[in-house]
Amino acid sequence: MGLKVIERAREEVNRGFAEILQELRQLHGNLLGFLDQEEHAALLQLGDSIQERQEKLEHLREQDAWLTRLLEDNSDEQLWRELPKVKEMGVCRKPILSPKCEESSSFMGLKQILGELKAQLATVGLCFVKKILGKGITMLNNEVVPPDVDRKSLLKYYCELSWDASSASKELLLLQETRSALNVCILLDAFAASRPGFGCWPQVACSRSLCEGRHYWEAEVSDSWLCLGATYSCWRRAGERHVFYLLGRNSASWCLEWDSLQLSAWHDNVRTALEGGYYRTIGVFLDYAAGSLTFYGITNTPNLIYRFLATFTEPLYPAFMVSSGGSITLKRHLK
Repeated sequence: MGLKVIERAREEVNRGFAEILQELRQLHGNLLGFLDQEEHAALLQLGDSIQERQEKLEHLREQDAWLTRLLEDNSDEQLWRELPKVKEMGVCRKPILSPKCEESSSFMGLKQILGELKAQLATVGLCFVKKILGKGITMLNNEVVPPDVDRKSLLKYYCELSWDASSASKELLLLQETRSALNVCILLDAFAASRPGFGCWPQVACSRSLCEGRHYWEAEVSDSWLCLGATYSCWRRAGERHVFYLLGRNSASWCLEWDSLQLSAWHDNVRTALEGGYYRTIGVFLDYAAGSLTFYGITNTPNLIYRFLATFTEPLYPAFMVSSGGSITLKRHLK
């Protein structure tokens, strides 16, 4: 019975994707048809333009021959009689040949529109995968690869962040002007009491809650043990172990960790070891509706590190953990 169910499911998937591909082919054909029409119209216009310019050239040759004969006549009386006609000829102010071919307004922004179509298809596909995941097909987060993206596209969703001082551990020095967080525990009394809950680790969250839509932010990080990601509100539960409140070690937070040697992704106290090394700047892209939280290492281009897939049920707060001597700075983006 189980094999029959799987076979029917496979047939259904193949049939469904065949229909989707047929729709995409039809859309592709419609766009190519539009381009063919534009090309035909441009060729007709070019042909009319060439004919018109040939007629103008012929007319100018006739005028040139007439003027040559008039000048060679050496008759002042004849020149005086023909002077009004010479004045009527005027000056040809338009060029006989166009210096350049203007781009049709039909194609302005075509590349951007196609890019947006690709992104929307990827988002729809991601939502589809989430539904499939909910029905029992096992698939790892990092097996669902998002489409390539450039930094300019990410910066369209940039959100300016600031620290929530009430969430910060006593070990952290927050600089609001530069939006930096420094771990200065080496300067503190070793027996100073730490805050309970979220603040029992050298962590800080941002004051802005994120939900609905897409959001992107970047942070410069030191080469030391640190975590960055997102969490639900900075809660506290009685009886939980100390490690429970570290980012990624509970069901309410997702984070990327750098331990000075290796990158890891953490959620619900499950660690996924990742390839790659240290990045000075980390970008984080949240698509709340699609249920994705994606981390990029920023160099000349964004380099995909990891993507979480989830169903978010509460607003998310960007959050960070900074170990002794480390620092994190929220980057500004001037639009």
